Amino acid sequence: MGDNLYTLWCKEPAPNHDLYVEICSTEYGRSTNDKTMKKNNVTAKKLRDKGNELYSKKKYHDAMAYYNQSISYAENNSEALALAYANRSTCFLNLNLFQECLIDIERARIGYPSSQMSKLDNREQKCMDLMNKIGNESHVREPELSFNENGMHPGVADCLKIEKNSKFGRHVVTTRDLEIAQTILVEMPFAFKNEPIKPDHSMQYDPFVDKSRIIQHDRSGDNTFGRCMYCYVECTNLIPCENCAGVLFCDEVCMKKAYHKNDCQMADSSRKETLGMVLRMLYRTNDAFPCVNELMTTVRLLLDGNNVNWHQNDDQRNFSLIFQLPTHSGHQWSRNLKLTRTVTEVIYNKVMRLPDFKGKFTSSTHRRFLQHLILHLFHVAEHAINASEYWRESDDQNLGTFDVRTFGNGMYPFGCYINHSCTPNVCWYFVDHRLICRVIRPIRKNQQLFGFYFPSTLCEHIPHQNRGLLLEYHYFFKCKCKLCLNPNWSIFTGKDLSEGPLYEKAIEPTWMDLNEIRKLTTEELVSYEREAAKFLAKYDRFHPVKDTMMMQHQLHMLWNTFASRR
Repeated sequence: MGDNLYTLWCKEPAPNHDLYVEICSTEYGRSTNDKTMKKNNVTAKKLRDKGNELYSKKKYHDAMAYYNQSISYAENNSEALALAYANRSTCFLNLNLFQECLIDIERARIGYPSSQMSKLDNREQKCMDLMNKIGNESHVREPELSFNENGMHPGVADCLKIEKNSKFGRHVVTTRDLEIAQTILVEMPFAFKNEPIKPDHSMQYDPFVDKSRIIQHDRSGDNTFGRCMYCYVECTNLIPCENCAGVLFCDEVCMKKAYHKNDCQMADSSRKETLGMVLRMLYRTNDAFPCVNELMTTVRLLLDGNNVNWHQNDDQRNFSLIFQLPTHSGHQWSRNLKLTRTVTEVIYNKVMRLPDFKGKFTSSTHRRFLQHLILHLFHVAEHAINASEYWRESDDQNLGTFDVRTFGNGMYPFGCYINHSCTPNVCWYFVDHRLICRVIRPIRKNQQLFGFYFPSTLCEHIPHQNRGLLLEYHYFFKCKCKLCLNPNWSIFTGKDLSEGPLYEKAIEPTWMDLNEIRKLTTEELVSYEREAAKFLAKYDRFHPVKDTMMMQHQLHMLWNTFASRR
C-alpha cells in the first residue's frame, strides 16, 4: 500500500497498468469490534418509565420516542413489548391518530397481562368513538411538482437541468421563468442516514458558529426513534428488528430496503453518520449494478467525462450523478486524508465479509476497484444535505419562535448540485426523507438555482465572518453573494417594508401558535401563501432586507409545518 495520499483512481505502473493501486489491506476475514445491540427487557422497562414521565407532562411526541426505544429493546413476544405498544397507543390517541392507535392496541394484545386486558378494550372503544366523531383526517399536505416531471430524473421538474462551466462547475439552472412558491423538486435520496440530536453532534462544538443561537436538546427530543429508519416517516406504527435493538421501521419492506440484514451484522459502525452514509451508498450501488464489469465501465466513462445517462435505469443514473459530485480531495489537509483512508479500510474490510460483496468482488482487479469506489463515495458524502425540521417545546409557541433541528443527511442526485448563496432563490424542507424544493425569489429563464446550506433561511443566525469560514472549511469555496461581497451590508439598515396592508396580512401566521396554524383551512393557507409571494415579488429589488427575509422565513416555516405530522 503506497504512502502517497492522493492516489484516488490511480493505477499501478506497467505491466500492471490495468490494476488500481492498493489503498486498503486485504484482511477482511479478521475479527472486528462490531457488536449487535442486544434486546433486554430491563432496558426496555427503564425506557418505558422515562416515556411515562413525559406522558404525564403531556409531552406525547417525546414520550413516544421513549416508547419506541422501549419497543426496539424489548424481547420478542414479551410482556415488556406488549406494554410498550400499549403505552404508545395512548400517545396516538391523544394526538388524534386513531388508525395508528388501533394498530398498536392489536399488537399489544400479544403478551399483554390478561388481568389488564379490559384497559385495551376500553381504549379501543374510546378510539372508535372519537374517530366516528371527529374523523381521522391529516393536516399534512402531500407535495406535488408545479410542472411535469423530468423523464430522466424522477421527482425533478422538467424545467430544470444541470449545466457545467469553469466558474461554478456543475450546477442547476431553469429553462423557464419560475414564480415564488412553485415546487420544483420532490426528490427521493440515493442514500439517507439519520443523525441523532445530541450534544456531540450539535453545532455548539463547531468553532465558527455563534453559540448564542444554539438551543440545548435533551435525549427526549431526539428524533432518531421518532421515524422509520428507512423512509423517515414520523408518528407511525414503527416495528423493531427481531434480532437487534436500536432500530425501527414502518414494516418489513422498509427494513429490507434499508439493507438492515447487512447492518444487523455490523450494528455499531453502520449507525455512525459518515460510515453509515457511505455504506448505504455502497449497498445501493451494488444493487444498481448486478455486474461488476458494468459498474467499472460506467465509472471509467464518468472519470473520462463522458455522459452515460442515456442507457441507464433510474438507480444507475442516480449513481452517475452522485459519482460526479466534486471530491475536493486535493483541498484537504493530510490529516483528514489519512483519516479518510483509515475509514475506507474499515468499510472495505466490513463489506468484504458480507456474502453479497465477497462473492461478487472476487478478483484482485475487482477488489482494488471496490477500494477506490469506497474512498470516492466517502469524499462525495461531504455533499450530503442536512434534513432539518422546525421544533418547539409546546404547541402554544408562536411560529416565529420555533427552533431548527437536524434529523438526518441525504444524498440527493439533483438537489446536491444546487449551489449555496446567503441570499438564496430556493429553499428546501423535508417530507419524510424526500427533499422538497420551492422557489422563494423570482427566477428568470437560464438563471441558476441557489439554496442555503445552513439549517435555516435566516442568514443572520450565523454572522458574516463565521459563514465565510464555515463555507471554506466544509465546502472549499467563497460565497460571492451580495451579503458576502459587501460585509458592511446589514439587513437591518435597508428599506423598511413593514408598513402597509400587504405586509401586515402576509406576516400574520408568524404570530400564530401551532394550534391556530393547524386550524387554517386550505383556502386560508393558500391565501397567506399568495400574499407572501406578492410581497416578495413586489419588493425583490430591495432584497436582502429584514422584512423580505422574514417573509421568506415564514413561508419556509409554513411549508415545513404542513409537511410534518408532529
